[in-house]
Amino acid sequence: SGQKGRLVFEIIGLKGTRRWMETYAAPYRMPNGEIAHIAITNDITHLIEKEKAIQKQKEILAETSRLSALGQFASGVAHEINNPLFVISGKASRVLRKLQNGEEYTKEGLIKELSDIKETSKRIEEIVRNLKEISGKGLNCEASPQNVALMVKKIVSLTSERLRVHDINIEINIPDDLELICNPVQISQVLMNLINNSYHAIENSPDEKWIRIKGGVIQNKICLCVTDSGKGISPEVQVEMMNPFFTTKEIGEGTGLGLSISSTIMQNHMGRLIYDELSPNTRFEMQFLILNQKT
Repeated sequence: SGQKGRLVFEIIGLKGTRRWMETYAAPYRMPNGEIAHIAITNDITHLIEKEKAIQKQKEILAETSRLSALGQFASGVAHEINNPLFVISGKASRVLRKLQNGEEYTKEGLIKELSDIKETSKRIEEIVRNLKEISGKGLNCEASPQNVALMVKKIVSLTSERLRVHDINIEINIPDDLELICNPVQISQVLMNLINNSYHAIENSPDEKWIRIKGGVIQNKICLCVTDSGKGISPEVQVEMMNPFFTTKEIGEGTGLGLSISSTIMQNHMGRLIYDELSPNTRFEMQFLILNQKT
């Protein structure tokens, strides 16, 4: 057709050797007026292998960051489970003691005690199910429609007790019908990173402590904001905070990969992660272009 072209392809030799080749071709007018083409082919196997190695390292770093964030969440899961277990143990012991002592137990009283035990058990089931769902899937699971409010609640369920112990109030304000097409594990990782960052920033604050998660549709974007009671981030830190391995936390408390990988995840979802400099409190916003999203 007279156009220039480029083709990257893999060849397999007779002995099974695999090589990656790159061909450039361009039209060439011969002396007799006919149009031919000139093609140059290079072996780029070493470049492809380097790209694959770099991509593999990126995947390993992303998984490391996810597990680090999940580990910080999991540290509070013991508290999340111990409290309902204490309730179950206490109620079961009370029922057993009364029955062993021959004390009267009304049908209504027994039903109430057993109902409380059942409901409390469901709380433990929910915590374990959410933890298993977030930790058991790989980062490469398929993108699918997700209920945003439910996704956020699953994440918060793993950390609410840790926040309560440090007197940090958490609020969720997201429409029940808001949906987002995404990789749920990756977006959960971004949320975990933002909540963890908020927790570490305000846990020792002498002032009122809170984290607010708000979601909705603004113009042609689905926006999910995480705001905490902190007074913002210094300009010096803002310049560096999205860079890999930059952290203001103590050694052992963070990998320095959270915001960097979160930003990359958002870009892979045709979105972006931004810090709101105009907010009086520390506020990060996850923005997704709606395109064909359901809302």
